[in-house]
Amino acid sequence: MFRQLLTLLLLLVAYTLSAKLEDCTWVGSPPYCSGKCPTPQHVIMDMRKKDDMDPAFGHSCLFGQKIKCRI
Repeated sequence: MFRQLLTLLLLLVAYTLSAKLEDCTWVGSPPYCSGKCPTPQHVIMDMRKKDDMDPAFGHSCLFGQKIKCRI
């Protein structure tokens, strides 16, 4: 039973990390990243401010949450 749950969890993580973002934009003041994952229930926002000096800036979906955004 535990192995099946672990396998399901790993598949969910793999799918989520491979999901592409749509409509990723900077909005508001101060700017924050707003967008959504392909599935409607995964509306996501990240209040992290835009920082052009951050070389790690990118974007991805993780369990329905956008963790980073890039202009």
